[in-house]
Amino acid sequence: MPALLTLASKGKPNMPTLRSVVLLLLALNLIACASLAPAAPATPTLPAKPPLVTKPTLVPPPAVSPTAVAQPPITTNPPAKSSPGIATPAATPAPGTSLALTALPDGKTGLRGDAAMLTQKGGAANVTAKQANVAFILDASGSMTAKLPNSSQTKIQVAKQVMAELVTQVPANVKAALWFYGHRYPQEPKAQSCKDIERVFPLGTVNTSAYTQAIQRVNTLGYTPIADSLTQAAKDLPAGDNQSNSIILVSDGEETCGGDPCKVAAALKASNSRVTIHVVGYNVEDVARKQLQCIADTSGGMYRDAASADLLREALTSALKAADAKTVLRLEVVGPGNAQVKRRVLLYKPGSKDLIAGMNSWADNPVTPGTYDIVVDTVPQVLYASVNLSEGSSTLIRLSASAFEFASFAGETPDPYSVQVVEPGKKTDLGYLLDPGKEPYYVLPGVFDLQLYPSVSQGTPNAVFPRVELKPLEKITLRLGAFDLRGVNNEPVRPYEIKYFDATSNQLVTSFSGGTPKLYYIAPGAYRIELYFGISAYPRGALENVIIKPNETNTITLGAYILKDASGKVVHPDYTVMDTSGKPVASFGGYSPTRYYLPAGTYNFKFQNSEVKNVTLESGKEIVVQIPK
Repeated sequence: MPALLTLASKGKPNMPTLRSVVLLLLALNLIACASLAPAAPATPTLPAKPPLVTKPTLVPPPAVSPTAVAQPPITTNPPAKSSPGIATPAATPAPGTSLALTALPDGKTGLRGDAAMLTQKGGAANVTAKQANVAFILDASGSMTAKLPNSSQTKIQVAKQVMAELVTQVPANVKAALWFYGHRYPQEPKAQSCKDIERVFPLGTVNTSAYTQAIQRVNTLGYTPIADSLTQAAKDLPAGDNQSNSIILVSDGEETCGGDPCKVAAALKASNSRVTIHVVGYNVEDVARKQLQCIADTSGGMYRDAASADLLREALTSALKAADAKTVLRLEVVGPGNAQVKRRVLLYKPGSKDLIAGMNSWADNPVTPGTYDIVVDTVPQVLYASVNLSEGSSTLIRLSASAFEFASFAGETPDPYSVQVVEPGKKTDLGYLLDPGKEPYYVLPGVFDLQLYPSVSQGTPNAVFPRVELKPLEKITLRLGAFDLRGVNNEPVRPYEIKYFDATSNQLVTSFSGGTPKLYYIAPGAYRIELYFGISAYPRGALENVIIKPNETNTITLGAYILKDASGKVVHPDYTVMDTSGKPVASFGGYSPTRYYLPAGTYNFKFQNSEVKNVTLESGKEIVVQIPK
């Protein structure tokens, strides 16, 4: 603090003047003191939305750098500032000292979420009142004449009974429409049958008696034009934020008229009408089930299997409740730079593998009130067990994601076909990511092993980044190195299999087999590399202490030789190659190449009845090894 100034005066002071001076000095002193005090931080304006859940797990122990190299293999980009509409993520309470792994309904492994971190608001007052509109589409194609399993009734007979019951349950506030397809024209000519789609009743109040009579009169004849029926039914559903539009489709098979119902479902969900499609697969086979479930998943609706009257009744009742539901579930996954990461949220029957519904993120999804196991389809997936979604409630799941990408070099970006995300401790698979194109790879925060697979047929990764730490809302750049083998006249040498061992611990890191890549991409590090030139349990040469650096290609040129017998004939016997100390370094048998390759060096060759010592191989050169009689 600066010293107070002292005023000295001879004689009687002039009091007004003195007071003015003293006040001035005190003001100056306060200003000086304030200039030395630390400035108070500005209070941020908190956004209206709740904070993001950073992750449902504790961050594992600190990551270990893959290798000690001059250029870091991982570059971290600083997190982007949050926009006013997105809250900065808050830390999740740590459940333990490692990833909180749990079994998922489908039998895979994911993370255990904390239901207490979900944002729930109860009561219908929190949900904006909307007009519920439902279009019922009933499959009346020829296949509906088949009998149900363990029943004397046909599919259409049971469907008529259940549909007639269902229309009596439509609430008075819900407007409905009724559509049939495949019911007026036989399968030939096909072009006519595929256009057989009829709006029996337009959107409006349900006349129970008229609906029942129409349902009971329907015949089963033709093909299954699902895509066109969805398109036509959606035209009657009004657009607007005050409308809640749903289609309830009952079908016993897949599209048979050349349409793409999944594509149509996506377009309808993205339209101004924002149509949700609930689908009942009526005693369907696997191919049909996959397509019908895609329709529901793509549009944010529910899919249910039904192979009996009771199951059909239950499925249609649930779909009708969902269409008029005031209960809302919303998933938001935010990535670096406030990117809206598109993921799915899946609802399962608690404690079972029965999938009830699949929905899109970044949308207010109407759901039937009840208790569910909720799975967020991120990588890793997250399970929130036994979550109660009460009538009129609004539930928000908000997660923050991390991201990574691969740096390009050698004129290309070495994006692998897929990246497997693995828990480092027990090496548990936590999901995989396909090449996202121009987008980065989005993963929930944590520390993981990242295994890179170059193709769908490759059984082992061609590169592994161990213990990569991914922080919330941050994107990192992973820098691969490359390894190349060359031979005589600089020809590419591509062994049948290559195994990479850690140069220090000699533990197997990964292997690559069955391909002829332009380069072998691998995480930076120091390796011992074994070369296998054919299907055999024996290595055919090893490269010691090969250093792979980020964004660099380490090219190693091998030496070559051919074997000739005493008559000068090229032969391919079984033999062993040893170093000059007598230690075996390669073994060959049942292998007949144009030329043999080994790392440059001096070797002894041991044949069945003879031996050739001190054979020197030079990089890029070919020699003849003469086998004695």
